[in-house]
Amino acid sequence: MSDKDANPKHGAGRAKPSMACTPDTAAFWWGLVHEAGAQKYGACNWRTSGVDLSVYLDAIKRHAAKIAAGEFWDSLEDGGTGAPHAACIMASAAIIIDAHAYSMLNEDCGSDSRPLNSAMENIKDIRACLGLDQLNPLRKRKD
Repeated sequence: MSDKDANPKHGAGRAKPSMACTPDTAAFWWGLVHEAGAQKYGACNWRTSGVDLSVYLDAIKRHAAKIAAGEFWDSLEDGGTGAPHAACIMASAAIIIDAHAYSMLNEDCGSDSRPLNSAMENIKDIRACLGLDQLNPLRKRKD
């Protein structure tokens, strides 16, 4: 047994989620977005003031729509971050997760996900019947 194998920290560390597969480039941009937010609103302000889920879901949808429209970067105009829209989505998602962990998330978007879950299952079955379970033909593939 080597000294490395005898170190209990190694076993404990290996039992935790690895950050080795987290892309550093995305994390750097994500950090910039949080830094910009901290400058505007205060660091981790959601942990003390709480947040409405709908506000962050709306932000995620706006940034996703910009990406879908071909816009990669969040504009510095109108208080934007200058970071990729995807990093802004990451920051909003992280705030949702963290606010929930601190019991500071106001889930104001509805409390019953059963209709949505049922609809998703029905759509999955219909897609399979229609032969749409393959790659969506509307998505453009870049070969």
